[in-house]
Amino acid sequence: MEVQKYGNSVLVMIRVNPSSGRFRIHEKDGKLLVDVRNRPERGMVNREIVVNIGKILGKEVEIVKGHKSRDKLIMVRDASREEVKRGLQNMLKKRLESHQG
Repeated sequence: MEVQKYGNSVLVMIRVNPSSGRFRIHEKDGKLLVDVRNRPERGMVNREIVVNIGKILGKEVEIVKGHKSRDKLIMVRDASREEVKRGLQNMLKKRLESHQG
C-alpha cells in the first residue's frame, strides 16, 4: 500500500474497478484496490471514492491525479501517514473477518 506524507496531508495511490456492484477496499500484490458501484461517467466514480473513503477515515479526501483513469492519487487532508494507514488497514481487516466468519 503506497501511503506518503505530503505536507499536512497524505497521498495514497489506488486502482479503481468501476461498475463492481458495491463499494469495497481490498489489497492485492501490495496495491490498494477500490471497487465502486458507479460506472465511469460524469465524475460519479470519483465522487463515490471521495465520499466513501472520507467517511472511512473521517477526513476530507480529494483526487489529485487520475480523474479519468483507473489509477488515481488521492489526498487525505490534515492526516498523518500512520492514521491513514491504520484506517485503511482496519477496513481491510474488517473485510477479511467478515469473509472468515
